[in-house]
Amino acid sequence: MSTNPPPSTASDYTPPGLSRDKLLEMLRVRDASPGSKPTFVLVDLRRHDHEGPTIKHAINLPAQTLLVSIPMLYSIFSAAGIKDVIWYCSSSRGRGPRAAKWFGEHIMSQEKNGGDQSGQSGEKNDGMTSWTLEGGINGWMDGGDDFKEMMMGEVEVKTEKK
Repeated sequence: MSTNPPPSTASDYTPPGLSRDKLLEMLRVRDASPGSKPTFVLVDLRRHDHEGPTIKHAINLPAQTLLVSIPMLYSIFSAAGIKDVIWYCSSSRGRGPRAAKWFGEHIMSQEKNGGDQSGQSGEKNDGMTSWTLEGGINGWMDGGDDFKEMMMGEVEVKTEKK
């Protein structure tokens, strides 16, 4: 059992935002190199509102159960060589920024302590960043067909007839 305190919600740390255009570019690069090792993890935090499609390659970790999992997630992501962890919910105005903040604070605490203090490994973080996807899934869907094509599940994609 870890003795680490839960992440603070009172710090001044604000996670950076990642634009949907940048994520689209990252997804395209990942898809163009199917044998390569992923360098980012995309986390869909929706639970009860997880209806319909999700962004390709995303994992679903509901925000309601996230806080206790942060040290273990950090260990797994760090051991896998993940550099970017991108969090989103419906709008990325609540759960997305909150999760990115908690995870970002954990990253900073590991850097301050010289490595992973969760008891899972001795590996030190090497530049991992916790991001919030700007606009969440709703903003992603509003981006148009290029964005909808990078989704899993039922999505209405309009195609132009020639």
